[in-house]
Amino acid sequence: MAEEVSWKKVDSDESLILVLLFQDNETYPGHASYQGRAEFFTTEIPKGNFSLRLKDVRTEDKGEYICEAHSGHLSANTTVKLQQLGLSSMHILVLILCSSAIIVALLVSAVILKDIKAESSSLGETHPSLTKHYVLVFVPSVIMFIAFVLWGVIEGFMSEVVTCSTVNLIRFILLFKSSLYQERLPDMVKTLMKTGFNIEYFIIFSVVYYVIFYDVWSKEGESKAMAFMSIMCGSSLHMVMQSFFGGGRYMEMMDMFFLFTVSFLSRTFNQNAFIGMFAGAFLIPLSNWVIVFIRKKRYPFLQKSKLYWLCYLAYFFIRRLILNIIVFYFFFQFMENNEERAGLLSVTALFQLLGLAGRLDFFNKPRLAETPKMILYMYGAFGVLAVNSITLATELMLKSRKGQRTVADLRVVVLPFECVFVLGWIVLWSHAYWTVRGKRIKTEVAVCQRYGCTRYIPILKDKDKRPMKAFERLLMQPAPPPAELNTPPENPPEPSPEAETEIDALEDTDTKSPGQVQQNDSHLPTSSGRADEDCEVETNAGV
Repeated sequence: MAEEVSWKKVDSDESLILVLLFQDNETYPGHASYQGRAEFFTTEIPKGNFSLRLKDVRTEDKGEYICEAHSGHLSANTTVKLQQLGLSSMHILVLILCSSAIIVALLVSAVILKDIKAESSSLGETHPSLTKHYVLVFVPSVIMFIAFVLWGVIEGFMSEVVTCSTVNLIRFILLFKSSLYQERLPDMVKTLMKTGFNIEYFIIFSVVYYVIFYDVWSKEGESKAMAFMSIMCGSSLHMVMQSFFGGGRYMEMMDMFFLFTVSFLSRTFNQNAFIGMFAGAFLIPLSNWVIVFIRKKRYPFLQKSKLYWLCYLAYFFIRRLILNIIVFYFFFQFMENNEERAGLLSVTALFQLLGLAGRLDFFNKPRLAETPKMILYMYGAFGVLAVNSITLATELMLKSRKGQRTVADLRVVVLPFECVFVLGWIVLWSHAYWTVRGKRIKTEVAVCQRYGCTRYIPILKDKDKRPMKAFERLLMQPAPPPAELNTPPENPPEPSPEAETEIDALEDTDTKSPGQVQQNDSHLPTSSGRADEDCEVETNAGV
């Protein structure tokens, strides 16, 4: 009997992928894509028959397989070619679901746009039924969720399937956030929408954790997987719950823990990386807590300043930018040789945008412009879904024809369009915030430019005054004249003859007695009263 028998598949780049190995009377699994699907006929091994049985055949299994046998100084090999399989009934069902999702989304979107046009022409007297919006939001997304799940059952790409199907299923959260009918939604849905971005963040976060947990369980063993879950989920669940009640203040720490998870998966974890991520997870949020503490204790009046909140918002954007640079830097360091690098990079980008959107939504809830909001709503309801369905159907047909994947990871296509959806909401929020607060911010800037902090801060400290009204009245007053520079003249003017006569008279008084001088001075006009009056006027003007 042969001492060693191996089955290998010839990949597209002429490399060999180990499918199954028999060595020292033991059978060892090969590549992860063939684990649980490739096996020998155990009853035929004693007879020297090492035929391969491949279960759940997929389109990517098409190609050449090489069997190599070694026994002592003898060796032999044979080649088997697996022909094109074509589309199975499951493949056809997935294609039907993709087509149905596009058709339903297109028809319902057209009907809704027609109703909106009729509503605008009738000056808002009609109200389109919410049933059509519910159909547009839920039905196509659920269809695509089922399509991705069936595709995963056929092809077995668990990490892609779980992420893409989850994103399609929970897209209704973002659609409700960008809809024009939020005030007509049930109270329970309105309550859910208050933390919509945080909820979507938590769901996708949990799904990614599940995929990583399964990967660690299958490759590293039960003990390491349970240790991973107890450390990561126990620490992150607390911060997630705090994010719901604290407006997403802990999202930045969640980013660092996600990065820790990715590094654990990539098996490139080291001490320096741990120190860097630990510092980032706690020092970056700590800076925010320090600023808030100082403002509440030393400068509570800044709460009424819109200019301060604009500066704080700019600081928040800069801090998020620094955090993103740190996250992506460590990400590229950890996932340099990982085959899922592009897909996990897309997931990381979506996490960053969801965290930013959730924090902005908690910071302020301005009323978004209706026309851009409607465009964003239709983009998410039809545009993103159409891209997902076309991508999945195209990948399915090309793979059945070529026997190999055209797109290495569907998350590279699905998640960037989801990121554009979230980014569009962030842009609309920024525009709405400036539209509402821009006038007052400009007014406060004008007051600071004209009077400096000497008039700006006292108005904010006055609890009885409304700052905006006081700023407007202050700007209606004439601007103070610019201060004149006291520069001595280059050539002083010569005194007139009358002035010389007065000077001579004053010199004569020096020779008089003190009593005479005092008597003569009593007839001179005094300026002390005028000086006191000027000081009082200046003091009042300063107040």
